[in-house]
Amino acid sequence: MATAQMFFTIFFVVMLPAQGLLTPDFYDAVCPQALPTIRAVVEAAVSLQPRLGASLVRLHFHDCFVNGCDGSVLLDDSATFVGEKTAAPNNNSLRGFEVIDDIKAVVNAACFGNVVSCADILAVAARDSIVALGGSSYEVLLGRRDATTASMDDANADIPTPFFGLPDLLAKFQSHGLAVEDLVALSGAHTLGYARCALFRDRLYNETSTIDSDFASALQARCPRTGGDDELSPLDETSPAVFDAGYYRGLLQNKGLLHSDQQLFGGDGSGDTDALVQHYSENPGEFMADFGAAMIKMGSISPLTGSDGEIRENCRPSEEATHQALDSESQRANCLHLYFEAGVRTPIPCLSIYVPMLRSWLITSSVASRSSRFSALRRRVPFFSSSGDNKTTKMSGQGTPGGFSGNRASPHPRKPASAGKSMYQGHAEYKSPDVFRNAKYPNTVMPQHRRASPESSGESMYQGDGMYRSPNVLFHSAKSPNTVIPQHSRASPESDDKSTYESPNVFRNAKSSHTVIGQCSRASPESIGSNTSRSPRNDAEVQHFDICKAKDAGLVMLKRSLQAINREKRIEAERAKIVPRHIHLRPGMILLKNYLGHDDQVKIVKKCRDLGVGLGGFYRPGYQDGAKLHLRMMCLGMNWDPQSRSYDSKRPIDGAEPPKIPEDFIEMVDRAIQSSHDFLNTQYHGVNAASEVPKVSPDLCIVNFYDNNGRLGLHQDRDECEESLRRGLPVVSFSLGDTAKFLYGDQRDINKAQEVELESGDVLIFGGKSRHIFHGVSSIIPITAPKWLIEETDMLPGRLNLTFRKY
Repeated sequence: MATAQMFFTIFFVVMLPAQGLLTPDFYDAVCPQALPTIRAVVEAAVSLQPRLGASLVRLHFHDCFVNGCDGSVLLDDSATFVGEKTAAPNNNSLRGFEVIDDIKAVVNAACFGNVVSCADILAVAARDSIVALGGSSYEVLLGRRDATTASMDDANADIPTPFFGLPDLLAKFQSHGLAVEDLVALSGAHTLGYARCALFRDRLYNETSTIDSDFASALQARCPRTGGDDELSPLDETSPAVFDAGYYRGLLQNKGLLHSDQQLFGGDGSGDTDALVQHYSENPGEFMADFGAAMIKMGSISPLTGSDGEIRENCRPSEEATHQALDSESQRANCLHLYFEAGVRTPIPCLSIYVPMLRSWLITSSVASRSSRFSALRRRVPFFSSSGDNKTTKMSGQGTPGGFSGNRASPHPRKPASAGKSMYQGHAEYKSPDVFRNAKYPNTVMPQHRRASPESSGESMYQGDGMYRSPNVLFHSAKSPNTVIPQHSRASPESDDKSTYESPNVFRNAKSSHTVIGQCSRASPESIGSNTSRSPRNDAEVQHFDICKAKDAGLVMLKRSLQAINREKRIEAERAKIVPRHIHLRPGMILLKNYLGHDDQVKIVKKCRDLGVGLGGFYRPGYQDGAKLHLRMMCLGMNWDPQSRSYDSKRPIDGAEPPKIPEDFIEMVDRAIQSSHDFLNTQYHGVNAASEVPKVSPDLCIVNFYDNNGRLGLHQDRDECEESLRRGLPVVSFSLGDTAKFLYGDQRDINKAQEVELESGDVLIFGGKSRHIFHGVSSIIPITAPKWLIEETDMLPGRLNLTFRKY
C-alpha cells in the first residue's frame, strides 16, 4: 500500500504544472481521458433531463462567487463548519450534486486514481452543459484544487440575489474582478432553467411599470399572491432548454422573470447594459463568444493551486462516503478490471464499491453512442494490479474475459471481440435499470434490458418514473455462447481492419469462426478498392467506394426486438423535445437541427450509394503534393478537383462526367432555405432574411464520406464564380450518419475556431456575411448514427455529407 501511494505521489508531482497556473492542458499527461469522460456523463444527464444543464452551470457560478472556484459549494456540513449548501441562495435551490458525484466516481475510475479536482469538474461540466444545450464551446482553464472547508455566512454575503438592483449587481461582480460586460454576458445563462414563484412574486404584483402585462397575467395564474412558493416558471419563456439569445429578447419586451434580470434593460438606452442587451439580442454569435470569455474569467476567481487545498476523493466527503472509499490500490485495480470488462464472477466487495462508481454508465443507447469516445480511450489504457493486500480478490482468466493476470508489470491481455464488454441501453430517464440474476448462474448479475441467455428463466424490464437515480450494478453474463456482442468490441485478430464496427445485434457465424457478422461491419479492403496507391487514368481501373456494406447470403442477421425499436423511438421523441429546432450561430449562418426526416435520410443514403458505385462515383482524392484527403468524395452536377481547385464538366482522374443532382435533393435544399427564412423572420424582427441567407438554385454538390478517422482541415469555399461569391449565395450542408465535430471561424486557426456538433439529419447553411468563413471537421464521433438509418440502408460507420452550392 505504501509503495503504491509513493508511486502515485511522485508521478503526479512530476507531471503537474508549475504552482499557481491554470492551463487548458493540465490533465493531458496524467489523464487524457478525463475531459471526454466528464463530457460523456454530462451529455447523458442533460439530454435526458435538460434542467440539469442550467443546474450545473449555476453550481459553478455559486462556487466561484464564494471564496473563489474551489469546489466548496459541494461540501456537506461537518462537525467543524456549516457549509454553503444551507445558505439562503442555495438551500432547496441548487441541484445537480448527484451528477457531480457520478462524474467524480467515473473520472476516478477512468484516471486510475484521484487526479481531477471537484472544482475543475464543476468548471468543465458547466461548459459541457452549455454545449449540450446548443451553445458554443469555449476553452476551460484547469488546475484548481479543492477547498477543505466551506462557509454558510460567506455564501449568504457573496452570492447576488434575485432582488438586487443594478448598482448592487455591478458592485458584487466588480468585487470579483468582473466588469459590466461580464455581468451582462454571464446573466445570459438565464436563457436556461427555471425559478421558483417565491423569487419573482413581488415583481409580478408590484413592478407593473417594468413588466409586460400579458406576461405578468400568465405568470400570476401559476404564482398567486399567497401559496405556491415552489411553483416553477422558465427564466426564458421561449426556449428554457436551449442556450440562445432568447433571454435578451425577452428583456427588450419587459419579460424578464426576476427583478435582477430586468434591471439590465431599462428601455431608455441610457445605460451600458441597455446597449449590451440590445446588441446580444441581435447578435447571438457574439453573445456566445462573450459568454465563453466571461466564463473563463469567472472560472479564474481565486483558485487554489499548487500545494493549497486538496484533491478530494469524494466531492462531499461525508463520514459514510469516506468509510466506503477504497483502501487498497490492488483492490481498486481488480475492481476497475471488472468494471470495464464486466466479468461474470464479480466479488461482492466490488459490487458495494462500485455502486457509486457505476452511476451514469447504464443510461440510453443514444447517449451510449455519444459516450463511445470514452470507450475508445479506455481501450488504450492498460489495466494493472498489485500484490500485497490479502483482502484483494485475485483474478485469473477463469470467469473473466481476457484472463486478468493480477500482475502490475503486465498489461491485461484482452480477447479481441470479447462478449464481455459492458454497454448501456435505452431509457428516457437519467438512471439505470434494476438487475436480475440468471437462475442457472447465480453469480452472474445481468442488466434487465439485455436479453438473457437461452438458459435464463426469463427477462424483466425496469419501469421508469422519470426521476434521476443511480444504477446499482453494471455486470452481465459473458460466458453464454449466445451472448450478444456489444458495439465497442474489437475486431477479431484475423480481421484486416482493426477498427471494424460491430452492431449490438451480431453473432459470429458458426460456420466461419473468423467472420464478424453484423449489419454495420465494414467491407474488406478488397471490396471497396480504396487502398490502391496509384492513380487510375480511366474509369475501368477506378474501384469505387461503396458507402454501404455488401450483402452476403452467408451472413446470419438478427432483427432487433419490437421492444428495442419502440424504446429507441421513445428516446428519439424525448430528445426532439430537448434539442433546439433551429440555431442562429452567427449572421448568415443557420443550423437547422434534426431537419431531415426519416424518409429523406434513407432516400439520400440510398441514392448516394447507387450514384457512388457508378461512373463518376466515390474515390479518394488527393492534393498536388500527393497527400490524400481523409475522406471519399464524389461530385454531382459539376466536378471540383482538389489539385487544381477548379470546376469542370469532367474529373481529371478518369475523365468521368459527374452524375446529375437528383431533383428531390434540390427540392430539399429549397425547403431548407425557406425554413431558415421563416426562422429569421419569426425570431429576429427587422432582419432581412433574404439578404442574410440568399436563395440559391444549386448546380453542383460535393458529396463526402468520412469514416471514423475522417477529418477535413479549416478552409474556405472560394472556388465558385465571382458573381456567386459576391452575392454571398449560401452553401447548404446535409449531415447523415455519425456525428461530426464541425469547426468554424473568421481565421484559419483551430485554436480560435468555434465548434458545433452536426448530427444525422442536421442542415447547416452559411451564406451572406458568413459565406467566406473558415470551416472544417476535426473528428467523427463513432457509433452515433441512428440505428434505424444503419438498419434500413446498411450504411457503413461514418458520416455522409452533401454540400450544395451555386457555381
